[in-house]
Amino acid sequence: MGRPQKQIDARAVGALAMAGLSNRQISEIYGIGEATIRRRFGAIVKENRLAMRINLRQKQIETAMAGNTAMLIWLGKQYLGQTDRPAETFPATVQVVHPVGFNFRKVGRK
Repeated sequence: MGRPQKQIDARAVGALAMAGLSNRQISEIYGIGEATIRRRFGAIVKENRLAMRINLRQKQIETAMAGNTAMLIWLGKQYLGQTDRPAETFPATVQVVHPVGFNFRKVGRK
């Protein structure tokens, strides 16, 4: 027979997960191991972390749509593949085609 199971409120663990705490941080608060958090509360932690990410994403979009330029740029990079670097406009190999009889040596000379 093992040690008696510590009574821990699952809703409180879920609230901590929704607040962004890691399994380690939650386990330290309750004085139990991370494995116990995963084993006993894995589903509720996963569900609440998903809710936190959804809420955070919604708030970011609201902030961007309210005119926050930095957030608009960041979301554009995340969701639209936008970048600060200009796109490559030429293929890796460029073939120069010139008219027949064109003399490169005379270009620029007077």
